[in-house]
Formats: sequence, structure tokens, C-alpha cells
Amino acid sequence: MKIKKETSIGNVIVGGGNPISIQSMLSCHPAQKQIVSKQLRELEEVGCDIVRIAVPDNEAVESIPYVLKSTNMPVVADIHFNAKLALASIKSGVHKLRMNPSNIKDKDAIGMVTKLAKQYSIPIRVGVNLGSIKNIQSEEDALEKMKQLLKSEIDILEQEDFTKIVLSAKCSKPKLNERINRWIDSNYNYPIHIGLTEAGSLLPGSIKTAIALKPLLDDGIGNTIRVSLTGELANEVNAARYLLQASDKMNGVVITSCPTCGRCKWDVKKYVSIVEKETASIRSSCTIAMMGCEVNGPGEASEADIGMAGSGGKAVLFCKGDIKRTGSTEEIFELLMEEIKKI
Repeated sequence: MKIKKETSIGNVIVGGGNPISIQSMLSCHPAQKQIVSKQLRELEEVGCDIVRIAVPDNEAVESIPYVLKSTNMPVVADIHFNAKLALASIKSGVHKLRMNPSNIKDKDAIGMVTKLAKQYSIPIRVGVNLGSIKNIQSEEDALEKMKQLLKSEIDILEQEDFTKIVLSAKCSKPKLNERINRWIDSNYNYPIHIGLTEAGSLLPGSIKTAIALKPLLDDGIGNTIRVSLTGELANEVNAARYLLQASDKMNGVVITSCPTCGRCKWDVKKYVSIVEKETASIRSSCTIAMMGCEVNGPGEASEADIGMAGSGGKAVLFCKGDIKRTGSTEEIFELLMEEIKKI
């Protein structure tokens, strides 16, 4: 593991000793203003740090100012095939570019983009996706082709004395994904964006991504992260946050809740969902326990900072295993939410 150089993306700094930032990407065209606003709000509410938008055409470029004024998150323009869209996006004020060397091969065009990015002092993410590479013969062949694409584009950028670079190489195969990122870490000092492409829907995608990224995180590899999932954007951010917390890479609220059984007489799932939403963007360390009955009550959750356990219409509020109040489920939940607001 190398300590990576710092690179600023708007108001977020990646690399160095800075916290790992969480990214997501709007699933709509930037010109769909109502949907854009809704998705940006949802991402901010769950603690997303950086947002990416697809820029496939001039209409998307023209929509960049609206996106910028609609969020406090840095905005990254995702460019494929057309370097002219990259130039226009820079002039429109984006905080970072993502370019894919698999499908932008004109070195002169890349050089023009690099010069303008340097002038505007914004970083470029060199993002290689295995899915963009053709005629792959084997895993070793795939690995070598990803290396060469990264190296070729990095060389072009460095020839322009451009060093505001973020590196990324992704595929949908956990082992290959790990190998290429370890190679990047060993050979370059630029911040690394980690993730797994085409991971799938919420449950399989989260599990597959965790298997792929946990070994990298354990070895200190990765400065910014996206969990790419089919479905609700908030799930991407939440999955990334839970993965970072489980890897001891991010402070935040940890919710301990029982799986429920025939003894449970109140809707634990409903109340846990409310607490999850309320605490999504909190970056202070705290453990909250939500237990369904007296068996899984204060005793089994004695290490929790705060929590509640219910039994029918009654519930208790406890701190570090000590019961503080007894009342109805609704009363105790209200007290719990008041305690959460103090975190």
C-alpha cells in the first residue's frame, strides 16, 4: 500500500490521509430536471459525497449548470467516445472528468482535454472498464490489456505535466478486479477509485462487491468508492457506507437489530428502517440496538450506546445495558429518536 497524493474534487479531497469518499451516479439524463433534483436530494440525504452524471450529448452539457446549482456535491462528467463533450463539460463547470481510454483513442484529442483540465484545475479520472475491451482471450490477457490502456492514457496526461489524476480499473469478476487494483496501487501514486461493475441488484450485488473490495480495503487500497447496483441510488451509498464501516474505514452509526421470531410483538423492521434513514449521514461513532423482545433485550445488546427492546405494547429504553425508561413502544421510540438527534 502506498499513501496516495491528494487530489481535490470540488469540496472533497481524495488521497493522502483523507476519509474514503462515497460516490454514486444519476440514473437519468441530466436534462430530466425533476428527476435530477429528486435523485440528487436522495443521494445527499444518505450521505453521498460525490455524484457522477452521464454526458452523452450536447443536451447533457447544456444541463450541467442546472445540476451544479442543484447540489452541494461535486459533480463528475462521465465521458465516452467524444472528447468534444469533455471540453464542453469542463467549460460548463464540472468538478472532475471521467474518461474511458478504451473508447477515446485519439491522443491529440486527449491532449486537448488534458490542457483544458489543467487550465481549469480539475482532475481527470482514467477509468478502464473490462466491458469496453474487445477480443479478450483469458484472464491474463484481460489483465495485461487493462494495464496497457491505463499506462497509455497516464503517459499522455503526464506528458502534459498533468498530475490531478484519479485511477480506476473495474470489471465484474472479483479476483481480476482485485488483481488490477493491486497493480495500480503498486505502480502509481495517484488516488484510486474502487468498485465492481455490473454487480447486480441489491442483495447479490452488495455481497459480490463486498467480497471483491474488502481485501483491497483491508490493505488500505482505495480512496473513493462506488457500489454499482441495479435499483434505488440510495442503496449504492448505503451499501458502500456499511462496507466501509465493517472494514473500519468509516465512522458512523451501527445499528444492531434482532432477526425477529415468534416472540416478537412489535414491528422491528418498520422502526429500524426509520432509524436507518435518520442516521444515514451521521459520521460520529455510535451503536444503536433495536431488539424485538425481552430475550434479545438489554442483555444481548449491553454494549450498545443506546437502544430499545419491546414486548407487546411495552418497551424499554436502555444505555450500555442499563434500563433508563419504560413505556409504550411509541413513547420509547420517540425518546430513542430524541437521543439520536444528540449524536
